[in-house]
Amino acid sequence: MPRIRKKTSKRGTTHQREKLKHKVPQGRKKAKKEVQNTQDAGITHKKSKKDLGIPNIFPTRIKCSRKSQSHDAAEEKQRRKDETRAALAGLEEH
Repeated sequence: MPRIRKKTSKRGTTHQREKLKHKVPQGRKKAKKEVQNTQDAGITHKKSKKDLGIPNIFPTRIKCSRKSQSHDAAEEKQRRKDETRAALAGLEEH
């Protein structure tokens, strides 16, 4: 099907461009203000801070991280053992 008329350009005037430059920050400011008001009213929850772990300036950082890694590794090893035992027990029953 042939086109009936030419596509219009998306180019805007300087006035429109400047108007947008002025309105965008206002809209963002308004949205931030609304979020703040809802948080203060208790309607929404504030974003929880994520756990950063052990900071680099902590004097016994290396010891702590090694202990936690070895503890995690030991738990993982024990879990695998339990799974293997359960699987073998299941095979022996049949």
